[in-house]
Amino acid sequence: MGNTIVINGQELTRGQTMALRLALDCFHDSMCEDDNILGDDEHGRVMTKSYRNRSNEILNLFEDRCDG
Repeated sequence: MGNTIVINGQELTRGQTMALRLALDCFHDSMCEDDNILGDDEHGRVMTKSYRNRSNEILNLFEDRCDG
């Protein structure tokens, strides 16, 4: 059974789902590489951590993720 993503009532195709996953994975990687990527103040660090955590939660929902 594959992953299903629905946006505004429209189910994404397998290709669209994989493109979205790849984009999120790249975004997540960039959030993990630099704690100050969104700014070197407290707000930037909090936002980076939050985005990193939320993107990791979503990536872990993909059933074929190896490192989740």
